[in-house]
This record gives sequence, structure tokens and C-alpha cells, in this order.
Amino acid sequence: ALAVSEVSFSLPAGSYCCLLGPSGCGKSTTLRMISGHDNQDSGTISIDGEDMGLLAPAKRPTAMMFQNYALFPHMTVEENVAFALRVQGASRERRLERAGHLLELVELGQYAKRKPTELSGGQQQRVALARALITNPKVLALDEPLSALDPFLRLKVRAELRALQQQLGLTFLHVTHSQDEALALADVILLMNHGVLEQIGTAEDLYHRPQSAFAARFMGVQNVFSSEASGAPDSGSLIPEGQDSASSQTFAVPVSACAFAADASAGEISIPATVSAVEYAGEHLALQVKTVSSGIDFKVQMPLSDQPDARPNLHQEGFLLIDKGALRTLTH
Repeated sequence: ALAVSEVSFSLPAGSYCCLLGPSGCGKSTTLRMISGHDNQDSGTISIDGEDMGLLAPAKRPTAMMFQNYALFPHMTVEENVAFALRVQGASRERRLERAGHLLELVELGQYAKRKPTELSGGQQQRVALARALITNPKVLALDEPLSALDPFLRLKVRAELRALQQQLGLTFLHVTHSQDEALALADVILLMNHGVLEQIGTAEDLYHRPQSAFAARFMGVQNVFSSEASGAPDSGSLIPEGQDSASSQTFAVPVSACAFAADASAGEISIPATVSAVEYAGEHLALQVKTVSSGIDFKVQMPLSDQPDARPNLHQEGFLLIDKGALRTLTH
């Protein structure tokens, strides 16, 4: 099986790009081909109009920040950061001057003489970032850079990454399987699935305008269903008016455009349904409701009522309400 197949895209210089998708979809392979750690079998990789061909990683204007940071435990923090310049033959004075500047940039100047094991996970991550930046790359490749951090620290470092990218004006290529991470960081999102590029666009494009059933489901904010299993017309068909009911179509509707109520609503599509799951999610309840006639599962968010008795219960019967104007036909 091909790890990556016919993936083609062009990114503006200085953009923050996230390669997003589930495990095994080809995003890390794509990143490694761009940085030269894996060779492509066909196609062209160009940076600033220059064909990278079969250039070794050290010869490319790229730097890679690995998931496990790969810091040298026997070296100090500043020696770790300066390592690439040492390999290039730069003078000790030049190496330490540049390393010191970058450690100040990531707010670790006072830790220059420490060993990596004396630092927290978030501090080690910033050391790895400074080390990747020391060669002045045009493209910084980051492979799941936040996955080893706890949730609170992940949010903090995520904001630092974005601020640093904007300050430096570099192109960042960031691999992640987290939708929230990609939405928060990216100017451009490349959504991958089974080695192919499923959709490319802004965070708003993928969140509000998914083109495929996979994109709609993966972003987690859309309910997806087909016209073949849309429910009985006399209970309010899920097929939008004007659609050919004889041909199978796939539709998406935002979770925010769905509700659950005890009674049908004349102004909305109303489908008999049963509550199959209830989760407390802070300011709202996250429901899963199953349509009675066709057994389709829908996600629904409900405001948290001050009256506990008014909250839906598991197995409660009622109606799935869908805003007709929010239905979107998917292309694939």
C-alpha cells in the first residue's frame, strides 16, 4: 500500500500549516519527505522555487523538530541548541552567541548550562525548538510537537508556538491528529486520509464547509447521513426539498443546527428520536440521539438548564429538530 498517493499542494511563505488526520494517514510521511528524511518515489518538492530533488536533510532549507525532542542528555542546553552549527564547522564563539540568542527567544536563557534531564517537558520542548531554528530554516517541520505535554501545558506552548511563528515569519509545517490544535494554529489545514489529501483550506473552511463525509465527521462538528436512510417522509424526511430522492446523496448538518425536544416543530425538520447517550460538557449537555425509523445517530448540544428535571434523560423519546437551512450536500 502507498503511504502517500498523489498529494499536491502549494503553501504561501510565512504561513502556519497543519497536516491533520488520523494515525496512519500519511501526514508524518509527507512531512519527512519535505524535510528529506524520507525519499519520494515520484513528484517534485520545491521550496522557494528550488527543486529539493534528492538533497540530504542538512542541505535543505528545512529543520525538523521531532516528537520525542531527541536531545543529547550528556550535553548542556546551549550545547544542544548549538549542535547543528558545530557540525557545520562554525566557531565556538559564533555557536554560543547564536544559541544564546535563541534561548532568550524561547525564554530559557537562564537554563543554558543545565542538562536536558534537569528541565520540565515543556522546557525540553522549547530547547528542541531553539535547536531546530539555529540554522535559519525557511521551513520548520514539527512532528506532533505537543503530544507529550499535559493538557494545560499544551495550550500554553501552543500559544507560544503561534506567537513565535508570527514573530519569525517562517513557514511552519505542523503534524497533528488534534482538530482543536489545527483550528487554533493554522492559516492553512491539509486534511489527510488513507494517504490522500482529503481537503485543503482555512480552519473556517474545514469547520463550516467540509467537502466530504470524512472531513465532516473528522472535524467533529457535523452530523453526516445519506438520503437512502433519511427516514419516513410522513415523519419529516431528512432529504432537503428539491433533492432527487431516487439518487443517493450524502448530507451534513452542523451539530449546532440540531436540537432535541419533546414535541415536533413546524418550522424545522422533526424526526422521532430517542436519547441514546447523555454527557455533561460544562456549559452544555452533549447528547446522542437515534432516529426511530432509520436508526441514524446524531450529535446534539443542549444548553444546560437550571432545572435538572428539564434535562433529557437516557432513553427519553422525543423529536430530533434540524434547521432546514443548515443542511449541506457533500461532494464525496
